[in-house]
Formats: sequence, structure tokens, C-alpha cells
Amino acid sequence: MTGKERAGDGYCTPHADQCRHLRQEGVLEDEDLWRLTTPAIAESRKVSLRGLPGRVVAEFLYGLQERIARGLLHKDYLLRNLSNNARAQQVTSLDELDLDVLTRTDRTQARGFLKYIRRFGLSPETERHKDVWDASVFGLGGTFSFTGITQLWLREGAKAWALDDIPRRRGKSGKTTVQRTLKSLSRFSESLYLSRDDHGVDLPVLGRIDITAFLGRLSILNERGDISACTQYMTVRHTRRVLTRLRTLGLTTPGQPLHGLTDDFALRQEDIPHDPEDSEAGRDLPLEVMRQLCAHLDSLETVSSADVRTAIELIIDTGRRPNEICKLTAMAVPRPGEQRRSRPGLRQHQEPSQRSPATDPRRDRRAHHQAATTRPRPLPRHPGRQAQTLPRHPGQPPWHEGESGHHGAALRQEQDLPLLLPVHLRTTARRRRRPPGRSPIVDGSPRGQHHSAALSLPNETVATPSSNRPKSAGPSLGAQRELGLTT
Repeated sequence: MTGKERAGDGYCTPHADQCRHLRQEGVLEDEDLWRLTTPAIAESRKVSLRGLPGRVVAEFLYGLQERIARGLLHKDYLLRNLSNNARAQQVTSLDELDLDVLTRTDRTQARGFLKYIRRFGLSPETERHKDVWDASVFGLGGTFSFTGITQLWLREGAKAWALDDIPRRRGKSGKTTVQRTLKSLSRFSESLYLSRDDHGVDLPVLGRIDITAFLGRLSILNERGDISACTQYMTVRHTRRVLTRLRTLGLTTPGQPLHGLTDDFALRQEDIPHDPEDSEAGRDLPLEVMRQLCAHLDSLETVSSADVRTAIELIIDTGRRPNEICKLTAMAVPRPGEQRRSRPGLRQHQEPSQRSPATDPRRDRRAHHQAATTRPRPLPRHPGRQAQTLPRHPGQPPWHEGESGHHGAALRQEQDLPLLLPVHLRTTARRRRRPPGRSPIVDGSPRGQHHSAALSLPNETVATPSSNRPKSAGPSLGAQRELGLTT
């Protein structure tokens, strides 16, 4: 109960009216249960945790603390929904929540809380016995899955290899490298399962003939087009490296998962196929395709956002990769009238319109976009000192000039915003992260949004240099990956 006016039966006035209405309707069968499950009266900027078990309260606060520490913004009404759902379902832990009955927004938020709650207390020692590992305990993102490996001895060997290899991986590509190796081992496991009557479970009887069957299966899959020549090459290479490493780790000794493995059950150097050469003529898209993509940038902004369109335009103009564009600071992109020295390796794309920097309408769009995302924040006000704004660097538009009216007063009231230097502001930033303007959008967002928009474009035929017959316009594989046209 709150400190509001009390009514009969010890209820506050809103709850008393609600209880009286339920009694009149004849639907209040268990009043004690109603007391436990009915939500508290909503109050602005407050979330009631009354009536929840102590563990649920602790999990709620811990998940909220972890999410705030990572810059995520929260609305009080969304947090209130999570508390009310936990109270209505009478759970003893947030892990017991039935997510299927929640709305999409509440389900997404509950999964975000559960992610950090489930990570509490995890360590590499606790994960090594599972079939799906949480990569956060190794400082990486995502998960490592061993479920595609059906043989128990091979799965345990893969876990031992991963536990030895993961600590040496650094950066975002570390998780991808390990997962690709596990995918290669799953193909090796599938070959053993299909080619042997015992499905590859009987370890001592495995030999060179099983290796030959594995190599032959990969060749057939490549000829049928199920896998590429590069996938065939990398699969054999990964599998050979893991099998060799398992022996050096001592897993073939007595008492270990691979005890009894014969010496001829191994991939040799000559078994690795030749590294396929890059047959692409170039990574540039045909001019006809570029014209079509540039002509439909408005539709891209309609289905995505202005940040995604800005990122795609910068990719087109500079030729940089999406992950590089998403990390650009606001000072990295020249504004109208500002001279910047060209950087080595920066490709200036002029086709299809042969535009100049002074007449490019997209340059004005990006300047307007920067004006909306790089507005300098005032310094926190201290006693006896008025709020100040950051000094602008040469070439920066005077954003803070003319802000003496209502908008200027609103800006000066933002006391909770930290000091953000222009070098920290991102050209494309996430809108729901704190501090604002500092966290860049992930490179997968422009890729995915541009991929969906490009698939909706009409087909166009072009003439290729090798043939006079019209051919459907299609970018090279490398160029498709750069612009997010393929995964």
C-alpha cells in the first residue's frame, strides 16, 4: 500500500474501487491471490517491486545495473511491465517467466535482463562441460555451439581444442574464427556419420579409409555447388589443424577422450586442396548497378533510417568497409567549404553522376545530418557559473549561436549529460545509448537494411565485356559483401 487515502478493507482508493468492481461482477474468486498478483498503482518515474520475492528483486536490480553500465536507456513504463509480469505469474526467479504470453517489446526487454542474469557466476570452467558455450566468459560475443558434432569423442576433443585456442583470439574476428572451425568439424562429423555403419562412434576402427571418404564427399559437394572451393579448402585445413592439435594436447593417451585413435586417422599435407584463386575481375559494382542503387536511396531511408542512408552514402563515396564507416567520428567527414587533405588509399567514387564536392546534394544532406547528431552539449552547471558550450573547431557551423530562446533554455537544462568532445561524436550513432552520440551503430545494421532494400529493386540487364548478350546486372561477390548484398 502507498501513502494515499485508505478505503475499506485496508486498500487504497484505486485498489478499493477495483476490488469493489470485481466483487460486483462476480469474478473475484480468490481475493488473497488477487492481492498478490494485482499491479501497483503507477507513479511517474517509479517502478514498484512490492510483493516480489527477494531473489526476483535482486535479479531485477542486477540486470538493470548491467544494462545501464553498457549505456542502454530504459523507460519507466517498460520496467514497470516487467515487474508486473513477474508479479502476475508469481515466479520465484526471472528465469521462470513465460515469455510467450508477453508482448514483443516486453519479451525483448525480459530477454535482455535474462542474458545478464544467466551470465552471473559463469566461468570457462562452468561452460566447458556444456554443448553450447556463452562466449562472454572468454571476452567475446555470441555463443560457441558443439551440437553439430554427433560423435561424443569428437565433441569432447573439439571442446578441449576450443578451450586451448580461444584465449589466444583477440578482437571481433576471434569468435568467428573459432566458430568456422567448429563448423568444419561438424562437416567432418557428418561424413563419419553417413559413411560408417556405426556412425563413427567406434573410435579404434577408424582409419585412412574414413579420411578418404571425407575428402571425396567434400569434392562431390563442391561439384554440385553445395559448397564453394574456398569452403572445401578451409574445411580440410581446419580439420587437419584440429586433429593434429588434439594429439599434441595428449588426448590420445589412456583415460582421455581420443584414446585408441589410430595413427593413420589423420589428414596429410597433400590432402589439402589447392587454395582457390580469386576469379573476380574486380570488387567494383557495374556502373548500371551503381546508378540503380543511388537512384533508390530514398527508398532505403524509408525502410531504415537516416543513419543507415548516411552510412551507405559514405560507403559509396569512399569505398570503405561498413565497420570502418560506422566508427567514423563527426570530425572525420568534411563539411561544406572545409578543405581536408586526402588520405592514402581513399578511393573517390565519381560515377555515375560525375558529381563535384561543391554541387553534390548528398554532401548537403550529410551536413544536415551532422547538424542533428553532433550538436555540442553544455557543460554541467556549477554554482556561480553559467552553462557553457564547447568551442567549435575551424569549419564547424556555429550551432550554439542563436540559441538564446526556448531551445537554448532547454539545452541548458540538460544537466545529466557528460562532456562530449567533437572527436568522440560519431557520424552514425545509436539513438538509445548513453552518452548520446558516442556509441556507433553496428556494421550489421547497414548491411542488413541495404540487403533488404536492394532485393526489392527491379531487375536490370546489362551487357558484359565477355559477351554481347544482355546479362542480368549483378555485382561481384566481394562487392556484394561490401555493400551488404549478400551474407
